[in-house]
Amino acid sequence: MSTTPLNGITVVGFESRMSDATADLIEKYGGEALPAPSMQEAPLDEHDAVFSFAEGLFDGTFDLVYFNTAVGTRMVFDTLETEYDLDDIRAALQNTIVVSRSPKPGSALKNHDMPIDVKAPEPHSWREVLETLTSNETTAPLDGKRIAIHEYGRPNQELNQALEAEGANVVRVPIYRWALPDDLQPLKNGIRALIGGAAQVALFTSRQQVAHMLQVASDEGWENALRTALQDAMVASVGPVTSEKLKEHDLPVDFEPDRPKLAILIQGMADYAPQYFKPA
Repeated sequence: MSTTPLNGITVVGFESRMSDATADLIEKYGGEALPAPSMQEAPLDEHDAVFSFAEGLFDGTFDLVYFNTAVGTRMVFDTLETEYDLDDIRAALQNTIVVSRSPKPGSALKNHDMPIDVKAPEPHSWREVLETLTSNETTAPLDGKRIAIHEYGRPNQELNQALEAEGANVVRVPIYRWALPDDLQPLKNGIRALIGGAAQVALFTSRQQVAHMLQVASDEGWENALRTALQDAMVASVGPVTSEKLKEHDLPVDFEPDRPKLAILIQGMADYAPQYFKPA
């Protein structure tokens, strides 16, 4: 098998925070990377919800505390540290059940020497979280329990509603929102490359990238052309949550790896590309 299976193929990567790493991996397999960062984490102007969470934590209000992302977890503790001693936060968390959605927020918790009681399995979607919380003897049953959820950019309505259906009381703790990048030109360039056929692969690593891509395309009057182009291009998705968002918008999913990891996604996409683009 060729070590450069993407030779001659241009890949538009919509990843933002790990844009450089994404490009390096694409080029490792012989492809030409066209970074098109599509989002940024914008801290909220007010952090009343975070400070209210801390007061509730000290009062023993919460049965479970759920951390979603590494960025959000770091932001929570950075914000709390402006008003509280983190040793006090750490001690209060010892008296509740701390749930980590994936290894990334888990790593951020460990870096702050915070406890972790329960971890959700791959692919770390809200479904795995719900299954874990309703079946793990540490957390179940959920009826009557008060759960603080640190949100990542937007409320996860599916998870919130499912938890409430189990009888839980969900307390949302937003810390940041997803916004478009300050510089939209790379994103526009990526979209135009797909429309014009200069790029053959669209690579998505989160569902919000899909929404932002379509938003910018619509604003520029390119949405129909982009949708047509994506039917001809190879669309690679990091995992089920992102794939679900693509399908929700009637966009194809041509490749999804067995595990939702960036390196596994790009290696699998590279291995699959030659047969995808093989002449009929």
